Amino acid sequence: MDTITATGRYGSVSFDGTFVTITRTGVGRYLTGSGEKRIHVKNIAAINFKAATALFQGRIEFTVPGGQERRAGPARRSKKTGTDENALLFYKKSNEQFAVLKDAVYAAQAELL
Repeated sequence: MDTITATGRYGSVSFDGTFVTITRTGVGRYLTGSGEKRIHVKNIAAINFKAATALFQGRIEFTVPGGQERRAGPARRSKKTGTDENALLFYKKSNEQFAVLKDAVYAAQAELL
């Protein structure tokens, strides 16, 4: 499988068929305190995906067992996602990239069952 990469705000998410890699760039490195995080596909319990619109940024969040999920109301969700090391915000132009990546992760998880 070729690596799938989706570029978002302050970083990118890549999937090589086995690992999801969240790479932070620019300000994103300071918000989360890390430059790169790798998560094995079998350790992903859920994916929270919200497509971006013309007014609101989209987000992709990977839930891992034992992780501390941050809950927030709609007005604060983007701010909390921006500091979550397992999540990334993105703009409308990247909706398709992130949807393809999400579907590839789901397909790889199905193969493990």
